Amino acid sequence: MSIYMTKLVNNVMPIRMRACHVFEPSPTLHYAIFPAMKYFFSREMRLRWVLHVDSGDTDKFNKNLEDYNLSLAMIPKELGGQFEVNFARWVGQQSIVETALDMRRIEAEKIEANTAAAHPAKKRKDSNSSASRLKDIMAA
Repeated sequence: MSIYMTKLVNNVMPIRMRACHVFEPSPTLHYAIFPAMKYFFSREMRLRWVLHVDSGDTDKFNKNLEDYNLSLAMIPKELGGQFEVNFARWVGQQSIVETALDMRRIEAEKIEANTAAAHPAKKRKDSNSSASRLKDIMAA
């Protein structure tokens, strides 16, 4: 069963998970769900899941965070850190990024159309051109 679960997690997640830090889990998650979940993961997946529980000793909690190269400045205020989460600003930044990607896609299509018009006999797709690679990335 654990091999199946590991393959499922590895094949479903499009990123390589280096670590998953869970802050202030509920007692149900801490004592029931998390141990059951860890049973199905491989050894390396079990080592990548870390629970951070504030026992009231701030120095010990900060030391635990420092062991993983985390600081209170990186943790949202809702979880006891100092990082201010500004969702509206993030949405604005994402909008700018997506607009830039759309403009790149449009430029890539124009370059491809101009190349095809200039060389009508060549219908093959040049897989090494940056325009076609960009178009493949945008299509995915």
